[in-house]
Amino acid sequence: AEISLRAVPVLPGAQAAARSGLLSSLHAANQRVLSSVAAESNLQLSAGWPLLVDPQTAGGLLAMVPAKEAQDCIAALIEAGYTSAAIIGRIRARSDTASDLPVTVVA
Repeated sequence: AEISLRAVPVLPGAQAAARSGLLSSLHAANQRVLSSVAAESNLQLSAGWPLLVDPQTAGGLLAMVPAKEAQDCIAALIEAGYTSAAIIGRIRARSDTASDLPVTVVA
């Protein structure tokens, strides 16, 4: 799986809170999963990085749909009032150059 960190919707003020160290008490435990994520070090230093595992977003919805249906799905969600709906990544075919880790985060 490949996730675009820039494409992940965040609540207003969330990145500023993360930058200042305001994280949930469960964040440290959730952060262990990031060892299964490949990313360039500059992404790991960004304010959006800790938000990938912030438990405050545990109620969010992540769904996979066929690529050819993704835009129509997003349009329908936005029309239904889910204005933060976004395409945040894709499933890629495995390659010889792919990381051994199951998830890659890109800018």
